[in-house]
Amino acid sequence: MVMANYSVFYFLGRASAIIFSEPHLFLEDVFMLLQTTTENAEFFTDKAREVGELLKIDKKLLPNWRTIENKEPIPSIKAYRNTLLHAPRLGQNPNFDREMILKKNHLGRAQTSWDLCTES
Repeated sequence: MVMANYSVFYFLGRASAIIFSEPHLFLEDVFMLLQTTTENAEFFTDKAREVGELLKIDKKLLPNWRTIENKEPIPSIKAYRNTLLHAPRLGQNPNFDREMILKKNHLGRAQTSWDLCTES
């Protein structure tokens, strides 16, 4: 449980280091690290519930991952991570001097072509 708690902040810190560094290299790593952060948060909340039950703490007072996992930004992290890691067509557009992050509503279209995402 302690390592899961530590890992949440460790991976979040690594993602932040990539975000705040210039130039922005390996953008897909940010979402991979953020996904790992959420996975460790899930493990931590599950273990906190187990410990809480042993200590007879009211379940309503304990974190419940099933209610947390569908709240933003967790679904967006998962969507971006899956698109960036499984759609190799994405990357740095040669017309820009840095990587661009697509709007979430364009992610599905981006899996087949970057050009489709430039339409309004």
